[in-house]
Amino acid sequence: MDSTSASLLLQLRRPNQNGAWKRFVDLYAPLIFYWGRGHGLNGADASDMVQEVLAVVLAKLPEFEYDPKLRFRGWLRTVTVNKAKDLLRRKAVRTTGDFDENLHSVSGEVDLFDEIEYRSFLVNRALEVMK
Repeated sequence: MDSTSASLLLQLRRPNQNGAWKRFVDLYAPLIFYWGRGHGLNGADASDMVQEVLAVVLAKLPEFEYDPKLRFRGWLRTVTVNKAKDLLRRKAVRTTGDFDENLHSVSGEVDLFDEIEYRSFLVNRALEVMK
């Protein structure tokens, strides 16, 4: 996708354009998600951020004037980066709270590789104990 479709942006400004919104989300949600992951968000947070960015687009689109000389994706990326930074700041504030809350949030983010590695360690340790 080299450029943003001006006709798609115009359709989004009109009411009841569900097909246009579906196309927009299909095109841009993966890109927004990718940008969020690139700024250090985990999958769940990046998904939440996608929703926040789409809400900004929905709110700003009625006043948005497309200029082919400027890049819509540049504006979208700026919104995304700002939302990613906001989300990371909010998480940083939350992690300074109670230790049990921090432990719970960390335990929910253990990825599959860590789990496999941990189980392998336990099996090896059990075999050593049995010897």
